[in-house]
Amino acid sequence: MIDFIIITLNKLKQRIIQISAYLILCFAFAGLAPLSYAQTVSVVAVVDGEAITNLDLENRLNYLLVTTGLQLTDDNEAQLRSDVLNMLID
Repeated sequence: MIDFIIITLNKLKQRIIQISAYLILCFAFAGLAPLSYAQTVSVVAVVDGEAITNLDLENRLNYLLVTTGLQLTDDNEAQLRSDVLNMLID
């Protein structure tokens, strides 16, 4: 009878540890997810009453880089951002 109680208590202890670990992971991921998706949106230009945001600029820049095969470097970043903004304004 004592062996049965000890085995049952050990199983209960293992189960509590498993549930605790699961809850810790859930809370950790729940707390980190909003931070990883947080992004500040700002208006970089207004054309005919329509706002062009930094997200529009980033998305169009990424599209340009993918479609043309260009690499974004420190040397060409300012020029590419300026060109992309002019494309969005046009």
